[in-house]
Amino acid sequence: MLLAGAYSGDDVNALIFDPGSSTFRVGYSGEPYPKYFLPSVFGYLPNEELPSHRGIRNGAACPLPTLHRPSQAQRYQGKEAQYYFHPNSLCVPRERMEMKPLLEDGMIYDWDMFETLMRYCFQFCFFDQQEGKPIFFTEPFWNYRDKRETLTELMFETFGVPAFYLGKTAPLVAFSFGQPTALVVDSGSSGTSAVAVYDGIPLLKSTVHTPLGGDFLNDAFVELLKSLHVDIIPSYMVYRKELSGQNNFRVCMKRTPPKVTRSYHDNAVKMVVEDLKCTVLRLHERPLQVSAMARLPKADYELPDTRTLRLKNEHFQIAESLFRPFSPSIRVLGKDVPLQSITGIAWKCLNSVDIELRPVLPKHLLLTGGTTLIPGFERRFLYDFSTRCFMPEVRVRTHHMPSFLDSTTAAFVGASIVTSQGTFHQQWISKQQYEENGKQVIRKTTF
Repeated sequence: MLLAGAYSGDDVNALIFDPGSSTFRVGYSGEPYPKYFLPSVFGYLPNEELPSHRGIRNGAACPLPTLHRPSQAQRYQGKEAQYYFHPNSLCVPRERMEMKPLLEDGMIYDWDMFETLMRYCFQFCFFDQQEGKPIFFTEPFWNYRDKRETLTELMFETFGVPAFYLGKTAPLVAFSFGQPTALVVDSGSSGTSAVAVYDGIPLLKSTVHTPLGGDFLNDAFVELLKSLHVDIIPSYMVYRKELSGQNNFRVCMKRTPPKVTRSYHDNAVKMVVEDLKCTVLRLHERPLQVSAMARLPKADYELPDTRTLRLKNEHFQIAESLFRPFSPSIRVLGKDVPLQSITGIAWKCLNSVDIELRPVLPKHLLLTGGTTLIPGFERRFLYDFSTRCFMPEVRVRTHHMPSFLDSTTAAFVGASIVTSQGTFHQQWISKQQYEENGKQVIRKTTF
């Protein structure tokens, strides 16, 4: 039976938005994967600093004559600035263009920019056909109440959606794995979380979070490069590479780059560090002493300016910090946050649930997120967790999607599955419910 004022569209083709600290996934309900991936960093030029271009209008797309696909929408004119959301446009160095992340610690802070991004998505991802379609957003369990209410208000008041819902990522990941009861370990860019899910419902008292994740590894590589006196020259500063001499040595021909902002340069360096991280990081299936690390395979990485970075065992040591942090705390949003290992938060999560549930969850350990794709991550997690689990009758089992696409879109897939079910109709927050209860209605509706 539907609740009073509940949304009850017969053919629900919901729009799903899955914001992450690395990519922003956008697509339709019922589809196996997101339709579009946008970077979770954007560029912008204030209007007073824009050159004179024909065809640029406030609130309209930029000067390309026809824009039928998002791949053609290289820039978008907002009220106060010109924005660059498409990954191709972010690779072009522009004078005075600033770069800014979409999320901080997995949460939205710049609501004006976010509203502009939503308009961009509606125009170029959904071709202005979003009218009459409900919208489903994913969110981390630590999202603040005021941010949930602001997003709800934005959807109904600004975009006039007929129905809206905010879903926690952990149960959505569990649904994507086909295991409604599980312990979900989600390790992404901004950090790692462990959440117990029982019959599709997250046990919020069990949730544990640590800043150990992709950004933490990036910072570790930056510190390593500083200690090795390696200055990264990003790709935008490289004009071309040529072969020179009898031995065909590759020579980098540099160019004088435009006067880019510090934020653009830092983002370009981060892209190189990201590629370095994804290329060389390795984890051994068991903890190793420093003496044993000398026997580990070395790694070489070619930098954009053709120099070769030679790593002895540093790529193992940096990855090892996920399970044995080399610092007691890290600064996040101006606060010192204690560091806990990834297996440590999973074990803490397990011990926080009811004792009857503890023998069940170790059989359903779900690993998701880009950081879990480090070679050796699953075996190492299984070994560390098994050594902590003093339940002989319980067989610890991990479940992991080894491909990048599957591992980074699990929450989206779960949302796609959930919103496709007819029983989900009564879960939507309808326009009528919002008008009767205000933005506080979101407090009563969650997994």
